[in-house]
Amino acid sequence: IHEIALGQLGTDKSKSPEILVLSKMLTEEHTIAAAELKIMADKKNISLPVSAENDKDENIGKLIKTKNAIFDKTYIDVVIQYHKEAIDKFEAEYSISTDIEIKDYIATVLPTLKKHLEQAELIQKTIK
Repeated sequence: IHEIALGQLGTDKSKSPEILVLSKMLTEEHTIAAAELKIMADKKNISLPVSAENDKDENIGKLIKTKNAIFDKTYIDVVIQYHKEAIDKFEAEYSISTDIEIKDYIATVLPTLKKHLEQAELIQKTIK
């Protein structure tokens, strides 16, 4: 949920070509992953949260108020933080899950999350 909002925010506020490309990718790929997750959850009668953790809402709120170059640095730091947390959670769930469909979903999404993290870390090195 937050990664989609984060992607849209980067597209709306950043002037950096690298962040704009990353933001578009985040929005598109997390939207697809969220739709796939919803289909699986509906099939298994699992209800998904409508909103994620409050601390992430606060981070996005702070980003909305941040301007210019400070935005880009703060934005990329948050993207990296969120993706590290997501990767940790997905890997932990993968190791304990006994549900084949859930494991397949995680195995599909994990490389995408890692790709986003790698891209964000490369961008972070160029931002002063």
